[in-house]
Amino acid sequence: MTVLEDWHHFARDYATRGTPDGINVAFCGLAFAPFQPNPTMAQGEVIIPLGSPELANSAVQLMSGEIECEDFLAERAAAPAGAPLPVVAPVADPRAGAPLELGVPGDIVLAQPSAFTIVDTDGENLVLFAHQEFLPVVMEYAAVAPSEGISISICGQVFAPFRPLENLGSGMMVIPLGDAETARRAADVMAGIATCDTFAVAGDDITIEDLLPTPSATLAPISGLTISSPSDTYEAMTEEIIEARVAVSPFTGGHVINLTFGPGLALWFGAETGEHLGERIALSVCGEVITDPTVQEAITGVELQISGSFQKAEAENIAARIRGDIPCGG
Repeated sequence: MTVLEDWHHFARDYATRGTPDGINVAFCGLAFAPFQPNPTMAQGEVIIPLGSPELANSAVQLMSGEIECEDFLAERAAAPAGAPLPVVAPVADPRAGAPLELGVPGDIVLAQPSAFTIVDTDGENLVLFAHQEFLPVVMEYAAVAPSEGISISICGQVFAPFRPLENLGSGMMVIPLGDAETARRAADVMAGIATCDTFAVAGDDITIEDLLPTPSATLAPISGLTISSPSDTYEAMTEEIIEARVAVSPFTGGHVINLTFGPGLALWFGAETGEHLGERIALSVCGEVITDPTVQEAITGVELQISGSFQKAEAENIAARIRGDIPCGG
């Protein structure tokens, strides 16, 4: 982490070193979508899209010292459900009013029904047309999506990643959900005429086994992460770890590790935690147990936060081993 003393030097440096994915940005431990350097960044002016005028105003107040992180996070949590452009959410976000979750490596976005102007179905497909203010996010995700596609969950239910259409100028997304009934129910939720409480997947077309990587000679190397429940053990592959990054908890001030799972691992984890309520599930990295909490409720979705009394260097080392950047024994 760099403590800024010479902002202009920092801005010039980052403007020239930006990656195709953009520059990562977070306020008070809350990550937002990476942004591309603007033409005047080298002169010290940095423009960071935050998704809504309310959040931008809160960030201005935060950076000018008018409010503290606690106030900023409280305002983020209280953001109205009808805000036109969804933003990246923290792991602890309750997802109220944002039933759709999309993910690409390094980024997660929660979408509210207001992010789409047209909601329809085509057989087993959910068809969405992005609002003009959400269209840049859709186009960016299409540009950076891996070969497997864009990860998706609806109301916490994970589906197989979908591939974006070649021409996204209209903002159209076609998302296969396995069967027509599930697509219809999802459309009702995204149109705002039904809630997540009424959403359920019809049939058994999508299973954990469907989403697990197929064994082959070209499989990605094994991640350092192993998850053990009382009935099963899962050795994660690096391709199943979309993200493993260190952040500072806005609540405790300690270092935490935020994980984003691929859909297969997320489904397995949700099923195991649901099956073993009141029992312990251990997360090990390179053979060392780093946490073994007692399961209080099923943990669904693709995100997980590991907390503990980590020093920053220790947390960074654990995250790197989970990503496979540092091999076990290395």
